[in-house]
Amino acid sequence: MLALLEKRLSLKYKVAVSVVGDDNEVGNFYIDNISVNSSSSEVRGLFLSGDRNSVVNGTINDTDNTNTAALATGIHILGDDNKIIGIVVQNGSGKGLVVNGGNDNIIDDCTARDNGADTGIDNTNGDNFSDAGTGTMVGG
Repeated sequence: MLALLEKRLSLKYKVAVSVVGDDNEVGNFYIDNISVNSSSSEVRGLFLSGDRNSVVNGTINDTDNTNTAALATGIHILGDDNKIIGIVVQNGSGKGLVVNGGNDNIIDDCTARDNGADTGIDNTNGDNFSDAGTGTMVGG
């Protein structure tokens, strides 16, 4: 079942780094120029799914969907109690950082800038940050 799930995901998503599971640590990275040209595929610089993960000290630059900008995301977070610290997400065509549900995630000392060339994205702060979680703590 897992192999089939991975195959389905690869057809719908292009992801530079995928962290799936609990209690993982990722740090000191630079992701640059990940792109697709599709009206149906999503592109993500970093996809984080699970609980109690830490992502620290990294840069994600130029995550683009040149066909449908709304399908591009620098960092996409699913899960609870994750820590995103010291990350820069910039120059992407869609959203910079998305918290898609989850509880008590911490985002600290992060910068999301110059993201979002698509005015169709419903995001009031310039397409840099979207939070659909509960209890997300944003600082820095």
